Amino acid sequence: MLGTLTTRPPARIEVPASDQVQNQELDSLRMAHLKTESVLKGLGIYFLLGAAAFFVAGTVHLTEVIRQIQQGSSEFFSLTVAGILMVALPAFMIQTGIKLRKLCPSAKKQATIMGILGLALYPLGSILNLVVLFLIDSPKAEVVLSKGYSFVIEQTPHVKSPSSRVPIGVAVSIGIISATPLAAELIANSAMPL
Repeated sequence: MLGTLTTRPPARIEVPASDQVQNQELDSLRMAHLKTESVLKGLGIYFLLGAAAFFVAGTVHLTEVIRQIQQGSSEFFSLTVAGILMVALPAFMIQTGIKLRKLCPSAKKQATIMGILGLALYPLGSILNLVVLFLIDSPKAEVVLSKGYSFVIEQTPHVKSPSSRVPIGVAVSIGIISATPLAAELIANSAMPL
C-alpha cells in the first residue's frame, strides 16, 4: 500500500518579480542587522538582571530603613526616598528590558535614560552603561529600533541569527556572573546611611 502512494513536491508559488526583489531587499536588510538585533536583545537581558540586582539592594535598603525608623533615626526622609527609588527603579528597568527584547522603538529612549542613570554606578556600572549608550546610539540600532523595522521582521521570519542558538544556560550563567559584582556593590552601598 505504501509503495503505491506517490509523494509530490509542493506546488511552487510564483511571486511576481517586484515582490521577489522586495523580499530579497528585506532579507539582505535583516541579515545586515541580525547581530545588532542579538546585541539589543542581550541588553534587554542586562536590564532585567540589573532590575533583579536593584530589587535585592532596594529590599536590603528598605529593611535598613525600617530598622532606622524603629531606632528613632532623624534621617527618615532621605532613607525612605532612597529606598523607594531602589524598589521603584527596577520596574522601569524591567519595562526597558522587555521592550528591548521585543525590539520596540520606544526602548531607545528608555535605555538611553537608564544608561545615563547607570553612569553613576562607579566603576563597573559606568563602564557597562557607557557600552549601553554606545550600542543604543549606533546607526544600526537606529535602524533596528525604528518603527518600520518590525515590518522587516514580520516579512522575514525565515532569517535567523546563528547566535540565537546559544544554549539558554550559558547565557544565564554569563548574565549572573556579570551581574554579581553590580549586585554586591549595590548591596554594600545601600547598607550605608545617606
